[in-house]
Amino acid sequence: MTVLLWLEVGLAAPASPAEEPEAYLQGPTGPYRGRVVEVLTDKPLEGALVVTVWEQDQDGDRVVVAARELLTDTTGAFLVESLEIERALPPRTWPPRTLIYKHGYVALPREPGARFGVPTRRFVGAGAVVTLKAVHGGDEWTETFHTFYESLQRLRGESLRERLPHSLRALEDTVRWFAAESKRNPGYWGVEKSR
Repeated sequence: MTVLLWLEVGLAAPASPAEEPEAYLQGPTGPYRGRVVEVLTDKPLEGALVVTVWEQDQDGDRVVVAARELLTDTTGAFLVESLEIERALPPRTWPPRTLIYKHGYVALPREPGARFGVPTRRFVGAGAVVTLKAVHGGDEWTETFHTFYESLQRLRGESLRERLPHSLRALEDTVRWFAAESKRNPGYWGVEKSR
């Protein structure tokens, strides 16, 4: 028996509400901190991937000049140390933006936008609590995975593979999980069996 796996990649992002214009970063604003919890239970989500990037305006293109990624601890907390990065940033760098992803949960942002992630300013000072909703069903899982994948696809810059090893591992692990689940329960995912 052969299982056909169909995964759409490189899709155009749906239109998203216009974001307010950004001013370039004027100096260090971090560190950035927060806590990731499950929306219904307030249970901490350990191992959620937090990706923060700084992009420079290079002739109208957003190019990654710095990136930090980490996993939340057992309490769901994260702390993005940024002082060294933000002191060394080149001119015309925008404030950082953050994406949060955990397999089995709706990502932050919930839908891909024109820019990577969400503004990180909400994580300055005391930080913020981020609530993620558990995914229910194949369609919802597929949508949240596409958000994560498409967000990473938007990043431009050199050596992103070396800068974001946790993100790449999360992508690979999720695709392997999807393939295994598709074999176990093909009707649930809309995967067809061939003869």
